Amino acid sequence: MTELLAAVGGMSLTAGLTALVVLVLRWALVRLRAPAFVRLLLWAVVLFRMVCPVSFTSPWGAAALVEEALPTAAQVQATQEPVQQPGTVGVPAISPAEPLPEDAVVELTPMEPSEVPESQLSPMLPLSVLWLAGVAVLWGWWLYAHRKLKKRMETAVRVAPGVLESDQSGPPFVLGFFPPNIYLPQGLEEPHRSYVLSHERFHLCRGDFLWKPLFFLAAAVHWFNPVLWLAWRLFCRDLEASCDEGVLSNLPEGERTGYARALLALAAPETSRLPAAFGEHDVSRRVKGALSYRKPAILAAIILVIAAVGVGLWLAADSTGGAGLPQSPPTVTLSLDHRQAELTAADWDGETPPDPAELLADAPLFTDDYIWSHNAGLSLSGQSRPTEGTYTDYLLQDGQWMEGHNGSMTYTIALQPRADSAGKGTEERGVVFTYTWKEGFATRSATYAYRLLVPSVREDQVLEEPLMVSVGTILPVCEGGPSEFGSIVVQGNLCTLPMDAILTVNDLSEPFQSTELTLYLLDERYGVADQAPVGGSSGGKEREQVYSAFGFPLNLEEKGWWKGEDLLLGVTVAYTWPDGTQTQWSTVFWAVPEEELPGQPAAGEEITVRLWPDPAQGEDTTGVSIYVRNDPELETSQMGVWVNGVTSWFDTGALLSGQHAWATPGWADLDGDGTDELAIIRYEGHGTGASLEALHVLEPGEGGGYALAATFTLGEEEAAWVEATLKELGLDPLSCGYICYFPDLFTVDIGICDPVNGPPLGNYVGTLTCTLAYDGQSLTLTDPVYVPTA
Repeated sequence: MTELLAAVGGMSLTAGLTALVVLVLRWALVRLRAPAFVRLLLWAVVLFRMVCPVSFTSPWGAAALVEEALPTAAQVQATQEPVQQPGTVGVPAISPAEPLPEDAVVELTPMEPSEVPESQLSPMLPLSVLWLAGVAVLWGWWLYAHRKLKKRMETAVRVAPGVLESDQSGPPFVLGFFPPNIYLPQGLEEPHRSYVLSHERFHLCRGDFLWKPLFFLAAAVHWFNPVLWLAWRLFCRDLEASCDEGVLSNLPEGERTGYARALLALAAPETSRLPAAFGEHDVSRRVKGALSYRKPAILAAIILVIAAVGVGLWLAADSTGGAGLPQSPPTVTLSLDHRQAELTAADWDGETPPDPAELLADAPLFTDDYIWSHNAGLSLSGQSRPTEGTYTDYLLQDGQWMEGHNGSMTYTIALQPRADSAGKGTEERGVVFTYTWKEGFATRSATYAYRLLVPSVREDQVLEEPLMVSVGTILPVCEGGPSEFGSIVVQGNLCTLPMDAILTVNDLSEPFQSTELTLYLLDERYGVADQAPVGGSSGGKEREQVYSAFGFPLNLEEKGWWKGEDLLLGVTVAYTWPDGTQTQWSTVFWAVPEEELPGQPAAGEEITVRLWPDPAQGEDTTGVSIYVRNDPELETSQMGVWVNGVTSWFDTGALLSGQHAWATPGWADLDGDGTDELAIIRYEGHGTGASLEALHVLEPGEGGGYALAATFTLGEEEAAWVEATLKELGLDPLSCGYICYFPDLFTVDIGICDPVNGPPLGNYVGTLTCTLAYDGQSLTLTDPVYVPTA
């Protein structure tokens, strides 16, 4: 019973709100002298809402708009005090740190059910009985009034098919259902008789003898809702006015005065009886309407009917409840350089913006060693694409988060140096970003936060010496070559880096021709015991200021330097200037070994570098270990995958060099065959204006191993497809750049350049986001979407 009353209450609320909207529209339609039939279409929606608990759904319906405007159940619950249920006892929380003594005795005295007042056991029961009684009274009254009138008309005489005359006093009306009959007062003379018959027959043709009782019985179910009784009253008026218009449209213009006289002659007081008489319901307005009636223009009538049907469908649609939106805050995978981490929502669907300081206080901290931009990739695996994304950049100064740039984003956040940075040492940057999903009027939003420890550089700062950084640690440098190693060590305060760390050299700002980096193994006397070239970068001779950097992994296992003990290492970077002269800068630091991780391949296999698991990314959950080894003679590299005790090797192509020591595995059913494939995203190459990743897909093979099935890299063929796609999208002369990364295993983002308004490589103006389709043999790009840079 209580469930039924709750359902009726919900229907009554929906129908009442619908009726309020119809009342406003009805007022406008009356002022516009629109046909009354249009108003009946809107009342039909109110009737539908009163009798139907469900309807078709639409995210753009009126119900969706109301649902979005009302507070959610979670928001209401959050503002309510917890209520102790009858028959229960509140027990204070006991801290685990303060256990009870062994001899302690806890006495609980529950309330007996008999002590609970009867009204508290089911507060909805009296209301349910009252509601049901009201419905029974009104329905019983309707049945009684119908049978009583039927009995009075038993003496009526049939004078024509479906027309009877009664000697009982009263106005004309229609009575009955199967079949309905027209009852006329005895002695009704022409021309009033013809007008009355035309009016009542119009009612019969339209089925008003069914719709009117149905509306009343439906309103009786919602007898406690005054808005619906007002709707019933106006519905009856519009029903009669519409019938008048239907008759007048078929009468010559000269007879409209006669029809108005008939209304006056047969006028009767407006009563509550259901078979309304000919002269009831706002007779004065009906007379004025008959005298001033003009046939509506056909085009205007069609437009009004279409508009009414459209508004009716809008009012009749139920809300989808945001079925196409995330129902819980999704987890965001953040990729920064070669590190990944999962971010959980700090605020979900909140009405007020959260406090950035509170969000950033608990946000995870990452490091980024490149100084001129800090790019983070974001992915939402298994979730629909957000409608919009916004972010705010913060800088921590004197314990306060200072707001900076606000921007829009989808899957990439790029932070630039700030003018209010200190310009020396390191600084902490914070990012608060919000994803919003929209479906019609419904919205869902989730807010996330993370922090970055980065070198502090102002946006207009000029580097007069290279800035060497690793894992958020700035290494001291001095001008000079290997001969300066000893003096650096004597100065003390040497930094300590992990054995498999990546060292990033941010180049000085003055344009140069090229750089050469060399890594040195130092002996006990700080002399050079061994050395190895590790790469370099090219400068922008045509530019006024250089913003380049070069990173390289230490790879001490590959060089055969590591014997299990801490190592003292030195690095020099030699700058060659446009005039051919050179300048060297150097640093010294300690390298310490990492703990041994599981997943080591069998003894005897020639291991170059372990790429995964990476301690910097936390605990591994994939059960995969990844290794890479280079073959200098063949100038190729191989990648090893260790799963369930079996190591499988496959070729990756050209020799890997530079900052290549990272790879991230993942499991996903890419081709929909019910079996997860092993996918690996790894470094492919980088440089000034370039950052490339590759994706390998591996299928289960024989003996528990895995075999390479497909690889995606941004090669010439793929670049040509991007160029053709840009032309199809009308984005010519934009061109494919040398940035390719994977927000998730199903998506690839490709950087797009504008070679006309800037340098051919490096003037990135947007991203082409594509879906990766895997058919079990190859990877192809589909569904391209161009997103300009904010």
